[in-house]
Amino acid sequence: WTVAEQSLVQWGCHQCMSFKLVGDQDTVFHSNTVAVAAYVVVGGSFVYTQEPDTSKVFQRVSEEVYEEMLLSEAALWSHWSHVGSLEASALGELLIISSQDLARIVQVSPTATYIFQRYGAAFYARMVAARPPMQSYPTDLGITWGTFEEILPSLPRAARELVGYAALDVFVKEQGAAAAAGPSKWPKAARRHMEKADSFGSSVMAPASHPLEDEVKNGKCIVMVTAAGTVERFVSVHAVRMWRHDRRYLVHLAHIDPDGELEVDVKLPGTKQREGEIPEDTAKRLLKSWLRPFSEAVSMLEAQRFVTVKKVSKHGMKSTYMRTVHEARLAPDLNGVGVDDVFVPPSLRDGTSDYSWKDAFVLAKPELDQGDITLSREVRQPGTAAAASEGNDSAGPDLESGGVFFRYSVCAWVTESEFEELVSDTAKQNLADEFSQEPLENELLMQAAKNYRVTGP
Repeated sequence: WTVAEQSLVQWGCHQCMSFKLVGDQDTVFHSNTVAVAAYVVVGGSFVYTQEPDTSKVFQRVSEEVYEEMLLSEAALWSHWSHVGSLEASALGELLIISSQDLARIVQVSPTATYIFQRYGAAFYARMVAARPPMQSYPTDLGITWGTFEEILPSLPRAARELVGYAALDVFVKEQGAAAAAGPSKWPKAARRHMEKADSFGSSVMAPASHPLEDEVKNGKCIVMVTAAGTVERFVSVHAVRMWRHDRRYLVHLAHIDPDGELEVDVKLPGTKQREGEIPEDTAKRLLKSWLRPFSEAVSMLEAQRFVTVKKVSKHGMKSTYMRTVHEARLAPDLNGVGVDDVFVPPSLRDGTSDYSWKDAFVLAKPELDQGDITLSREVRQPGTAAAASEGNDSAGPDLESGGVFFRYSVCAWVTESEFEELVSDTAKQNLADEFSQEPLENELLMQAAKNYRVTGP
């Protein structure tokens, strides 16, 4: 917003923000009172306390609050009541953001309205979904999966591109490159809002040329200006680690591309977050589609986030890779409906590999880009009259309800130590050699597809 409409943001900050000095032992807000603002700690130290009689805790809980922490952000996006009290433990200073004044100012700018409404809805969806045992209850200190970089991937494409292109513009100019001339590359929906936002002399800027433009447009990554003022690239994926009763979990070993070539790719089954999804929705969608044979016998547990940071990536900027792993437990009496029909041949499983996995099998992943899908065990097989009439006896399943095709993956149950070995380059090459010596039969893929029937969204 600052990049696109600097003068408006400056005016807005003057209208809705103020500073307040807080004396030692002074209380900023009390539990069970209506929140009218969010707070940023500028200096000093504070203590946030929750009590059992006013909060969903079993005993008194106190946490230190330090500089730059944001408190009561929920007040900006909802009718929020404090669930704890904030008290200064030394002389301190706070930046106060009035929720009522911010809502009034945002309405002046179509651009800000577009972003704030969608971001606020995404924040609220996460807030109301935050419940044990999967998550902790919301507090004034924040909510689970509630940071800007965690919410941005679930916003509409136009919003993601607007934020990304603005960040790229800042990055390129910081690198000393001149802004690219020519027509604007802002997405149509975002540009339509931006072009209206001229009440305070703001202008629409075309992003400077940068290789990451295509990644931002295609949803492969997000680029944003962080709270520290730096431009960073974020890649976010969600995976499910499904544990079996023998302490093995499901791992994707390889996939078959549209040309029929098998490519080794050892990883947990995963996907990217879609527009409007909260993290739990993404995990459930993965279970209902790719992992459908197991979906009726799985109990979802907690989720963990793993963050890897590369200070300088090939794109010339800091890159942060966020991988959210949703832990799940499979019922001991069921390994998967129909999976026993699609085991990889024993001669392949007992090849040159030094690993003990013996129950590798094929999963058929339906390709459907929009909406939820419903799966059952009926499907029109490849190689039928309909497929043969097109001159392709090995065509993938082409369902009458939308022409949905499948991609195939080879999976196996492995131990933690086996997985660590399998991700090595040597192990991947061994797997590739085994698969090349004895390719998977087409009948096996057909059998995997038979377990599914995809109906429209």
